[in-house]
Amino acid sequence: MPENNAPAKRGRAAESIAARIATDLLDSGLPTIGKDQEAAQVLRAFIFHQDYSAGLRAKEAFDQIGQQLKPPHVFDLDLWRTALLEDFGLRKAAARLAARADIILLALQGLGSLPPGLRAWLGQWTMQRELRPCVLVASFDERHRYSLSVLRILDDLLQVAAPHGLDVIPHFAITPPETVPSLTAASETNPPLSILPDPAGPPCLNPAGA
Repeated sequence: MPENNAPAKRGRAAESIAARIATDLLDSGLPTIGKDQEAAQVLRAFIFHQDYSAGLRAKEAFDQIGQQLKPPHVFDLDLWRTALLEDFGLRKAAARLAARADIILLALQGLGSLPPGLRAWLGQWTMQRELRPCVLVASFDERHRYSLSVLRILDDLLQVAAPHGLDVIPHFAITPPETVPSLTAASETNPPLSILPDPAGPPCLNPAGA
């Protein structure tokens, strides 16, 4: 597809997510910031990304979702590397922190199987999360849309989520290239990350609380 059509294609990929958020979340008494007509609803989202480029794809998805949502809103985003969830203590902390999440987005490449730490986290999170509306999204690289591995990952996710009344919304988009150097520390020792929009340039990934 021509490059100038890529933004429109990415927008269409996010339409089903935006529609579900509008239906399930925006009229459910979300907290707001600001006053009167300038007030914006706050959506708390957790993104678990398999690698840096998958995190960029997730950021682009939220940019597209934001353009389609009304009334005004802001995203409170927390991003974690899936490798961190192999540690029991960090996995437990992530489940606790995400208990009140409005949106969970799993940004995977679509190769191989579901990371065991992520699957264990999902099972733990579904057991202790607050009983409130939540949109669960599994995002994959567009190139693997029809792969057997993606079908198996989606089936694995549904086996964990469905008994708790949760749907899994699939999302496919081209994974952006890594335009900035990868973080040098090993993923197992990096702190949780947050996606922060950079008005002066491309999206960046920064350590939480930095």
